[in-house]
Amino acid sequence: MAPFLLLYRLAIAVMAQALFRNDMTRVNFILIAEQSAERFCDRKTLLSVSSRLHDSIELSTAVESLNARCPLLRKIPMAKYRYHLPQLAGELFLTDGGLETTLIFHEGIDLPYFAAFDLLKDAMGRAALERYYRTYLKIAQRFRTGFVLESPTWRAHADWGELLGYSTEALAEANRQAIQMMMSLGQDYDTHQTPIVISGCIGPRGDGYVADSAMSSQEAAAYHLPQIQALAKSGADLVSAMTINYAEEAIGIVQAAQQADIPVVISFTLETAGCLPTGQSLAAAIAE
Repeated sequence: MAPFLLLYRLAIAVMAQALFRNDMTRVNFILIAEQSAERFCDRKTLLSVSSRLHDSIELSTAVESLNARCPLLRKIPMAKYRYHLPQLAGELFLTDGGLETTLIFHEGIDLPYFAAFDLLKDAMGRAALERYYRTYLKIAQRFRTGFVLESPTWRAHADWGELLGYSTEALAEANRQAIQMMMSLGQDYDTHQTPIVISGCIGPRGDGYVADSAMSSQEAAAYHLPQIQALAKSGADLVSAMTINYAEEAIGIVQAAQQADIPVVISFTLETAGCLPTGQSLAAAIAE
């Protein structure tokens, strides 16, 4: 059963790329999807969804229709907005206001190494995270704006995970659970007026404010790829790299995101003079 589900998921990705690049090869998706998913869905459902795709109905509508009528497919994490991010249309979107700072200084929660993802390991920690996110989601709901829901995974990568005693497998599972939580929260608030975009948050390998462990772009890509792949496979719409303080790490993150086939946002740390901690100007970093 698993190979068929994986093939269906691959078909969705292929179709999405084709559809949103106006490539007529989207018809290939229909053939692959029918071959891979017909064991789980009646043919009437498949033909109905295929027809809607031929008519260029938006991806999220088609996927929701298929998943709703094929219960076994609901188990596959599916990013709703990855191939058509609504914030790119120019509408107002909100996001949260400093997860780790709020939890430490306002909630009095101990976060070793500022690692909020560690709270996912028990019910009390998960409840604290949910309270934090719902505060902001309710604001978006009230004012009918979109919302970018950033996962608590800023520190959920190899070096910081090792300091906290996480194995490679446990770290991947933490990233998966984080996105699962974001998707569950998002479902409670996502509407046409308030689209909730799920972002997998990535932090720097070293200190976010001191450029003390520089990598080449190739090294950065290799380092960040496992986390980005875990976030992408778990259903994130995009990944966002925060407090990146030198250009090579940013380039590597972008390369890793391209390899994982997921949109990426880069946010640099800037000093009061408007430059990165390395002294490079923001314009020069972007150009590089």
